Amino acid sequence: RRFSIKLKLILIFGFLILSSLLVLGTLAIGLARKATSEKVEIHLKDKARDTTEIIDGRVRALYQFLEGIARSPILRNKGVSYEEKAKYCMDEASANETIKFLAIANSNALLYTYGQKTIKVDHLEYYKEGMSGKDFISEPFVSEISGTIIMALSVPIYDEDGLVVGVLCATIDGFILCERTKDIVVGKTGAVYMLGKRGTVIAHH
Repeated sequence: RRFSIKLKLILIFGFLILSSLLVLGTLAIGLARKATSEKVEIHLKDKARDTTEIIDGRVRALYQFLEGIARSPILRNKGVSYEEKAKYCMDEASANETIKFLAIANSNALLYTYGQKTIKVDHLEYYKEGMSGKDFISEPFVSEISGTIIMALSVPIYDEDGLVVGVLCATIDGFILCERTKDIVVGKTGAVYMLGKRGTVIAHH
């Protein structure tokens, strides 16, 4: 009695329209959030790939330096003693400020370092990978000798017949990945970090 049919219809259709607008608005917001999230995810994946290529390029420069030394005739010459080869490695390392230590291991897993004792390294991953013909870089670890954070690199040494006859081993500062990635920015304030095989953070700005 209080409401006319016209008013009732207006209220009913008004409520239906309002409900529809609310539902459509909610769906639109949800779709917009999903689309934004997908775009951000795609951007971050692209950024991760780009960052990987940048870091690979920076690490590859170290490998190229070591591979150049590994091709030196003195290291491939069986007539040269390993003490002489170790001295040659030390002299070459002084030309690259990134390399802290450079030594040579023979096929019997003996690591020769100039002026220091010979070390058995058959159990170490960088030696095993080098002898299998692969370049290797370790995650940062604490040096048993100096107590500092370092990383180990190695490249195989081939003879004239293309056979692996030894491994060139180097160590670098364990924080080098932090230094090489801190200038990479995501968006305006974002930064990158790296995880090792076991989920350990191995580089952070």
